[in-house]
Amino acid sequence: MKNIQQKISNKWTLVILIIIGMIVVGCYILNRPSIVSPTESISDATSTVAEATDSSVSYSKYIDPNPATATTTATFNGYTINLVRDYDRQDGGTYGEAVSIRGKEGRTIFTASTADFFTLLPGYTFETAPIATAKDFITKSLKDVTADGIPDLTFVANTGGADGCCSTNYVIELGASSTVLMNLEDSRVNFVSNGNDKPMGVQAIDGHYVCWITDCADSPRPTTVLLFDKKTRGYVINTAEQKAAPTSAVIAAQAKGWTAYDWAGTGCSKEHNNGCLMPWAYALDLVYSGNAQAARKYIDLAWKSNDQFKSEDDFLSVFTSQIQSSSLYNLAPASFWGLQYFK
Repeated sequence: MKNIQQKISNKWTLVILIIIGMIVVGCYILNRPSIVSPTESISDATSTVAEATDSSVSYSKYIDPNPATATTTATFNGYTINLVRDYDRQDGGTYGEAVSIRGKEGRTIFTASTADFFTLLPGYTFETAPIATAKDFITKSLKDVTADGIPDLTFVANTGGADGCCSTNYVIELGASSTVLMNLEDSRVNFVSNGNDKPMGVQAIDGHYVCWITDCADSPRPTTVLLFDKKTRGYVINTAEQKAAPTSAVIAAQAKGWTAYDWAGTGCSKEHNNGCLMPWAYALDLVYSGNAQAARKYIDLAWKSNDQFKSEDDFLSVFTSQIQSSSLYNLAPASFWGLQYFK
């Protein structure tokens, strides 16, 4: 009897051991590292890079995680344009671009690097017409914007800053010799057609005040008008066609109520149409239209003591220093800015 019981016990022990063994083997199979052939790995990486990049540039021969570099070249009127475009998935899928232009003698006459290049000509936008190849500079950015019979490259080196902040606008003449007609930083520039036989108009939105004293989204962005000056061979502020000074009643209406709000730019000073206003925004608009005297009158009426500035004179000192450090400041005579009214 004992022998029979012993045999049954041994039998069940063996069954249990077999079941445990099967469970262990099954877990190993389910959790073991997957093995992918080199061909599959390369194919998947190439597909990922191709899908993430601009379709106009082929990155199929570049395999993640190494940065992919595409170089394109185009020629026009004896000039050679070379664009190097890098793509790095490890850097959040961002681009980096560098352009160089060589003259007819083979000498490099211009270089610039940025996050992206875009044309400045009408009909294109940052979103719909990026410059992805050297040929795009010719097909999207080449036009005689000064109406002098010489073609110009018209584009922006965009760093991604808000409303022109930290970007640089270029107009480069490509004639018998090359000339940089515009090299304007920290502004959003819009070219407007005035007819084929006239120089194109230019509206400049100054991004110099973005994130200055207040938050970036609600920062003032004063605008002005530029024109091509044949004497200096460059762009200047059109001081002859600025807005007339507002009446005292209009200035008083703009200033009304500001003494009830916080002048400090640490937050939203005053809400308007689901946005925020800064008290000096209207003053900047007046200065950029050649009406600094009206701007001073407005500030005097709207001023309120606050913790940000020691006094109104302290604010005026900071205010004028910021204006003078703008890249647009040197494009007009001092009389246009009228900063003497703030002393």
